[in-house]
Amino acid sequence: MEIKPNIWIPMCIERGSVYHFHIDKVNDDGSLYSGDRFFIILNLDPKNDKTLITVTITKEVDKQRKFAVYTGEDPKTIVPISKKDFPRLSRDSVVNCNRIYPTNLRELIEKIENGGKIFSDKLPKIIVNALVSGVLNSKRVLPEHKAYLA
Repeated sequence: MEIKPNIWIPMCIERGSVYHFHIDKVNDDGSLYSGDRFFIILNLDPKNDKTLITVTITKEVDKQRKFAVYTGEDPKTIVPISKKDFPRLSRDSVVNCNRIYPTNLRELIEKIENGGKIFSDKLPKIIVNALVSGVLNSKRVLPEHKAYLA
């Protein structure tokens, strides 16, 4: 029996949940961020928060590390994720915790209903904690967004 996303997500969403869906967004620096991406929920209480704070995984490891150096961000805001941590990755990757993608439960459900995927795999707690720490240490993330993580 298949459980519909509008039932599954509100019941099962938690910090560290991973979803996969398409995004078309313009970043703060004007660059286009488009494609199918893994999104990780970082909220402490995503079942009740009005805004969901997500980060994405990228294969562009060197580019993200250079970004942190160029912008003067703490190197710990670039968090490595290996295939061992999340076997669905095609190669070792990183999360740039200086770029968050706020959404809400309704939008997340719509993305999943329109071809996205829900994963039962959870990231190791040590990785999730590093991601939360990375966002909290970022100078680029707004305090009102950080409030959802603590």
